[in-house]
Amino acid sequence: MIAAGAIMWLTGWWYADPLVSAFIGVFILPRTWRLMGQALNVLLQAAPARISLPAVEETMLEVEGVARAHDLHVWTITSGVDALSAHIVLRPGTAAAGSSAILKRLAERLKERFRIAHSTIHVEEPAYQEEARPF
Repeated sequence: MIAAGAIMWLTGWWYADPLVSAFIGVFILPRTWRLMGQALNVLLQAAPARISLPAVEETMLEVEGVARAHDLHVWTITSGVDALSAHIVLRPGTAAAGSSAILKRLAERLKERFRIAHSTIHVEEPAYQEEARPF
């Protein structure tokens, strides 16, 4: 805008201002569109495009003691910070007392493989059956 002002002052060519303004608008538009899309994904708690939920589930099932994973949800808290919530069912014969070690291994693998910074995991024993909810 300073350059347009200098051109107008030196030459009296008044079209410099709208032309420079239009150029700046065209330059900013694609970046604004991308930023708006990222903000919308954060607000909608959408799964990040780079993370495959089936791959996350497979990674969780690779941890010794995990029989099943369900209610899996991954979302972006803020730019570059992803979170996960899930339920895991322990394998028969896996003691609930050992679930802390399982949770630690899960968090480490999810962070290494998918850069998931925060995970909240509900541990269920094989016999556990969650009550059906009316909603």
